Amino acid sequence: QTHKRAIVDDDGIARHVLLISTDVTTRREAQASANQLAAIVASSAEAIMSANLNGVVNSWNHAAEALFGYPSQEIIGQPIAILYPPGFQGEGAALLEKIRGGERVTKAEARRRRKDGSLVDVELTLFPILDTQGAIVGLSAVARDITELLRANERVQKKDAQLAEAQKMARVGSWSRDLVTGEINWSDEATRQLGYPIGTAPSFAAFMARIHPDDRERVGVHVRESIVSGEPSDYELRLIDAEGKTSGLFHAKARIVRDAAGNPLELIGTTQDITELRAAAEALESARKAESANLAKSEFMANMSHELRTPLNSVIGFSDLLLKNKSGHFERKELEYLDRIQANGRHLLGLINSVLDLSKVESGRMELETTTVVVGALVQETLSELESQAESRGIRLTSENAEAAGFIDADRAKLKQVLINLVGNALKFSSDGEIRVVLHTDAASGRPSRIDVVDCGIGIAPDRLENIFEAFRQAENSTSRQFGGTGLGLTISRSLARLMGFDVTVASELGRGSTFSIVFRPHDDRKPTPQASAAALSAANGSPDEFIVQEGGSTFVVLVIDDESDARIILKRSFEALGCSVVSAAGADEGLALARTMRPNLITIDLLMPKKNGWDALRELQADPLLRDIPVVVVSAVANENRKQIFGALEILDKPVTRELLAHLLHRNARLSVPSPATAITP
Repeated sequence: QTHKRAIVDDDGIARHVLLISTDVTTRREAQASANQLAAIVASSAEAIMSANLNGVVNSWNHAAEALFGYPSQEIIGQPIAILYPPGFQGEGAALLEKIRGGERVTKAEARRRRKDGSLVDVELTLFPILDTQGAIVGLSAVARDITELLRANERVQKKDAQLAEAQKMARVGSWSRDLVTGEINWSDEATRQLGYPIGTAPSFAAFMARIHPDDRERVGVHVRESIVSGEPSDYELRLIDAEGKTSGLFHAKARIVRDAAGNPLELIGTTQDITELRAAAEALESARKAESANLAKSEFMANMSHELRTPLNSVIGFSDLLLKNKSGHFERKELEYLDRIQANGRHLLGLINSVLDLSKVESGRMELETTTVVVGALVQETLSELESQAESRGIRLTSENAEAAGFIDADRAKLKQVLINLVGNALKFSSDGEIRVVLHTDAASGRPSRIDVVDCGIGIAPDRLENIFEAFRQAENSTSRQFGGTGLGLTISRSLARLMGFDVTVASELGRGSTFSIVFRPHDDRKPTPQASAAALSAANGSPDEFIVQEGGSTFVVLVIDDESDARIILKRSFEALGCSVVSAAGADEGLALARTMRPNLITIDLLMPKKNGWDALRELQADPLLRDIPVVVVSAVANENRKQIFGALEILDKPVTRELLAHLLHRNARLSVPSPATAITP
């Protein structure tokens, strides 16, 4: 670069020319570099700015304008602190102090405030600006918007956390092994399965060491075959803990990841903890087998029940008929033999019933059929049925407050069974005197609260009171030898009571008698209507013999349907003794045909019959408009256990039935409106 200057004399005349030349090559290069740098800064996609050591902005590129919203002419000369959000001034001052100390700051994450007040997350790189003497005169900063990057990272972290939680919940771990470097990565769940702290990276050798010794060779074969063949592997293995104990059973899967040329790059896989799943499957299979065994047991018990009860029903029924001795052929000694036959038959039948009931209670297969029960009527009905048994032993059987008419919700048949067991137990252990059945009611609501069965028997020692409710246990070992019994009656009574939500308790004094109580739960304050109470009590009162048809009266026809000839004979003779006319049928189809022809006053039907069973016959009777109003009574050896599956029956009776039981049945239902027979039937 050359500068010219004229040199003039005193007269002002130019005499000389002064030429000054300066080498500006370096300056021009420096200026070109500066211009180039300025252009780069101006066009950079990242915000670039500079400030002096007091934090006053000296330069501001277009990207900074776009990022923070401030035009360069507005922010140059302003303190850079205007970008700091409230609470961040200390952070900005600390960064400026580092620059003053000559430090460089790289990739520092910070939050800054735009002109419009919104916040932006940035990554900062700061470095000092030096003058020609090397003194620090300012700072230069590069800011990059990382808001979306942070949000993306947050989403990834959230998904990673969700994946980790899902793996933990599903007990599925994942892993990968770089086949080039040998590096192996484990998910948190996979690390947990191996028994190592979360965050550690067990080696492949450490993984193999945690495999059960008996499974290692097999797992190694699976892994090698998968690498060689490229086919996915699928296998089960057991893992052990640091002490060598089996920690669980796992289902493992693995497959090879290859590059575009088909070279194996990575082996990835999963391990699922199936310990509980396998245990549950085994438990389910055990339960299925147990259920199958229970079903087989139930079928066996039902078949055996029928096979055992059928001949016993005949023994008891025929002995009952013979004991009437209407022809007068039997002498006193022979009648005693018959009485012994009947007593032992009933004892054996009671034993069979008790064992079957206990089996159902213990297996949880005893079902309830809950209805509204007038307890006072039930007490009177039960005592009426047991009255002859008490008289034969010279014992007075009395009731107190049985006229009370409060309701409870219970299974009537099972509640009656409990009461019969308790009264029967009192009769067995009393030789004379009186047995009182006392119904207690709540003074405010009139609801039954307790039934006491008070005897005057031998009593029970205090240390034996709870033993009597255990199966096959009585108060003393000698008791069963002296009084008989299996020791199941009280066990079943308490079990049935508790099944209904009640309880059976006992209080006793040795040598003075016992009081067994059925304690009802404090529930249901409903009261029966006077009409319902009167009907219920009327059905329980009165003598069975009152029903016997008088000569000259209209014929009461009973149709007996049963495939067992002995059962037909016993029912026929028993009903005839009560003045009824009886016709019988050996099968359901024959019985239905007779019913349509004669339209009897009452039908009794067995359940277990060949070809067409009692359930099918009941359905046909209910479906036939001509027959549906005829009362039907189920009389079967399996009536009680199938009570919930029987629909359309007036009453359900277990075999064997006695004349007295049938008399009670007819007495309870004597006032029913029944169709008159279409044809007179000769007995």
